[in-house]
Amino acid sequence: MTAPGRYAGSSRLAGGMRLAGRARAIAVRAVGCSVAALILLVLALSAGPTTASGATLTITAVADAYVRSDQSATNFGKAPQLASNGSSTTTMISYLRFDVTGLSAPPASATLSYYSQSTGVTKTAVHLVTGTWSESTLTYTNRPAYGTTISTTDVLTAGTRASADVSSVVTGNGSYSFALTTTATGTRYADSREAANPPQLLITENSVTPTPTPTPTSAAPTDTAIPTPTPTSAAPSDTTAE
Repeated sequence: MTAPGRYAGSSRLAGGMRLAGRARAIAVRAVGCSVAALILLVLALSAGPTTASGATLTITAVADAYVRSDQSATNFGKAPQLASNGSSTTTMISYLRFDVTGLSAPPASATLSYYSQSTGVTKTAVHLVTGTWSESTLTYTNRPAYGTTISTTDVLTAGTRASADVSSVVTGNGSYSFALTTTATGTRYADSREAANPPQLLITENSVTPTPTPTPTSAAPTDTAIPTPTPTSAAPSDTTAE
């Protein structure tokens, strides 16, 4: 018959293998939890602040005036209206300036708004003015240069506000000047800042959401210590066979 000591040795071997397998499983779980926590931390740190549309600032023109070619030395800085006309004999151009302050980030959008006194299907073109000018001294003769069209209004309706998107040039705090021109040969009038409905620059702020602080992940669960197998006494072997 088989000696009892052989059974005891096999039992100890099987127990050790089970304990070793359990230890490997615990190690794999711990490594997996650590890797997952590291990935989450990296993703949280790499994500920048997000932005969304915030409050709208209404900025009134600090200066405005119009000029006309047939009265090239006359200043219209105190006139209650602005005027634009595309006639070759009576060209009129309106100038407006806005001072933007208080922004902590580039705005989400910027819109030029003015109160039209005229109705017409011809859209008014908006240009960024590149030179300096003063409301009290501006004339057709000393008018500053302006660039290409950056935006246009919709058709004009008397008694309502016309608007044009100027987000491409209003990118932060600073002074911004615009010129209004038209190809229409009938004069397009609008309220100046001396009138009841002054020109406005409507700026929608960017609302910045800070990056959230990563939440520490719980440590991987630990199992209880693996018990060391207790050596078993070898069963006494018989000296005589039956």
